[in-house]
Amino acid sequence: MARGVRKPVLASLRTRFIVFTLLFAMSEVDAMPPSLFDVPSVPQVDTIRVLWMVSYHMLTVMSTRRYLTATRRARYKCRDWYTNVLLRSTDEQYRSYMRLSRTTFEHVLSLLRAHAGEIFVSGRGTPQLSLEIQLAIALYRFGHYGNASRVEAVADQFGVSAGLVMKCTKRVIRGINRLAPTIIRWPSAQRRAQQAEWAGSSYGFDNCIGATDGTNFLWRTNLLYTHGRITTGREGTA
Repeated sequence: MARGVRKPVLASLRTRFIVFTLLFAMSEVDAMPPSLFDVPSVPQVDTIRVLWMVSYHMLTVMSTRRYLTATRRARYKCRDWYTNVLLRSTDEQYRSYMRLSRTTFEHVLSLLRAHAGEIFVSGRGTPQLSLEIQLAIALYRFGHYGNASRVEAVADQFGVSAGLVMKCTKRVIRGINRLAPTIIRWPSAQRRAQQAEWAGSSYGFDNCIGATDGTNFLWRTNLLYTHGRITTGREGTA
């Protein structure tokens, strides 16, 4: 059964079994005509009781199982890649995996713990993965593209389910969005001067206060630097 239709099908079947169970129970206590479940050559009371027991049993079985089939094909995953590869990698390898340094990772981790920690704590049920692993999963997805960023590929890499990869990504995005108002802001005049000096001395870009790598993003209007000031032009990308 396709992943997208599995939940609706199970939900529909469970709803039907619940309705049937209620109807059988109502019939048994004379809340509705018992002839509704008439089976030839079988005593009425026994018919209702058997149907009620079968319906209740099926409802119980379906409530304890996630999939309709009894056996599913095993999907092999690497559960040790995070601890035995990522955490033991060199700084260069770590940056290629996460697209940031270990120091930056720890800084983001500390910010999420301080300002969005409750997002990564379950109120009930099974405890969540540690915040470190959830952040690593999300950053690994953000830092890759094409087949390498597929949910199933990331799930296999970290030894988790595809659904958990989606949940981790959404939680991290929620946490980062909470940090955005205090982290993402226009630099002060002093900071802009420092950035411009660094860009000019390091790369030869005078008066540059920021840059992006590998991403085109849409401007409502083009920003043009003319006669010592920033002006706007026609729409485009930068």
